[in-house]
Amino acid sequence: MASSRTRMPLAVLLLTTLLLLGAGTLLIAVRGDGAADGDGTASGADTVAVVGSDGGDEPVEDMALGPAPGVDLAVVFPKSKDKLLPAGQPASVLLGINNGAESDVKVTEIRATLNYPYNHSYVFQKFSPQDFEHGDVPLGVQASFAYEFVPSVQLQPREYSLVATVFYEVDGQPHSAVFYNGTIEIVEPSGVFSGETLFLVTLGIAVITLIGMWLHQQFQRFTKNQRSIRPKKIEMGTKTLDETNPWLQGTAVDMKKSKSIAQPRKSETKKKQKSKDKDDDSKKQKPKEKDEDSKK
Repeated sequence: MASSRTRMPLAVLLLTTLLLLGAGTLLIAVRGDGAADGDGTASGADTVAVVGSDGGDEPVEDMALGPAPGVDLAVVFPKSKDKLLPAGQPASVLLGINNGAESDVKVTEIRATLNYPYNHSYVFQKFSPQDFEHGDVPLGVQASFAYEFVPSVQLQPREYSLVATVFYEVDGQPHSAVFYNGTIEIVEPSGVFSGETLFLVTLGIAVITLIGMWLHQQFQRFTKNQRSIRPKKIEMGTKTLDETNPWLQGTAVDMKKSKSIAQPRKSETKKKQKSKDKDDDSKKQKPKEKDEDSKK
């Protein structure tokens, strides 16, 4: 196996590849035949939501041996360094190979699956394999291979485990190596309302509407009860509340009120006295008239 000193220049090479437009003398940039088309859809049918199964037989993987000695691998996510992959949009993984073996290396295929992070037997999506017709890496040469895939729009935004495997031949012997087995995060596409987001927004509006209707009904019941509980007005005649207040007795206000009440009473007694005097006068006049009539 190669030492860590050999892997460091390989990682630097992959980062440099992202900035270069052409191929260098020691760089072979190869794209698989199963890469994504221009419209963002990968050729071949991806298997989505294959839960609880490894997805069928893998004859190439069964026949292949493990990693070949002297072949170093490195990986870079060129479109997302933070490994946030939007659902339904093309993503890519850049594989770098440093051929330190005793003979040429021929890369034949790259495969990848999206698994449950805590149990890889649960496969959420199996991506289409990419074949490489010109995958030769001569002895002592470094090369990069781009593997493109499209996460399904049906995937829920959360963390998944991406397992990517490369298949290659050394001296006619098939080998395979997992060049990436780590966590990535599927996120919603920017600027696009997903079905889940639209459902949550609709559900929130419905809940707020129901709460508003319930509060309106409760307010109407409360106001109706308040109207029925209001006390009835009691008529107290011409007397005011101030007249019955005992704390006003003996004050200037009470004296004024007593005078105003006494004056009508005096006028009433005078009228009664006058009517009595008239009655007395009339009674006195009647006997006099009788005497005069008798004398006649």
